[in-house]
Amino acid sequence: MKKKLIDFIEKKIITLIVIITIAASCYFKVNLLSIQKVDMLFTNSITIVSIFIGILMSLLGFLLTVSGKSIIRNLNKYNNAHKMLLNYFMLPISCGIIFVILSNIIPIGLVKNKETNIFLSILWISLIIYFMCAFIRIIILMYTILIEVFKDNQENIDISHNSNCDYNMDHYDNPFDDIDEYL
Repeated sequence: MKKKLIDFIEKKIITLIVIITIAASCYFKVNLLSIQKVDMLFTNSITIVSIFIGILMSLLGFLLTVSGKSIIRNLNKYNNAHKMLLNYFMLPISCGIIFVILSNIIPIGLVKNKETNIFLSILWISLIIYFMCAFIRIIILMYTILIEVFKDNQENIDISHNSNCDYNMDHYDNPFDDIDEYL
């Protein structure tokens, strides 16, 4: 039961949230161009999404640096785990890039048709919701991997300390035992 719940949360909850968002946006016929100072909304959202894309790229770089650790090697035991992990990064990054492009196209106001503006608004909202949910999923996943990497490193440190545990310094002469001899 717990495994099914985790699998549902990991894989299906984002799709469910996006579908609910699309349904609510369609019901209320959201039109972003009717908002006052819509240009500020688009500018700020482009900035935030671009920062989050940078964070995702940094996390992907971190994942590549820990690729030799035991937790990453253990992913080989599961079918398509590496592919799924890469998709967890690539989908929000590509979604964020599409979001930034759409955020630059919508304010131009080339489309005067209200239905098309509503469609683009719904697409924009669903992209931002998907991006944020996928970003949170990556953060949780990377937190889990980071905890496992720290555990693995601590175990390696404990093993190396136990094998080289001769810290007895009694056999070394200390020439500064009596400082008055040297003055």
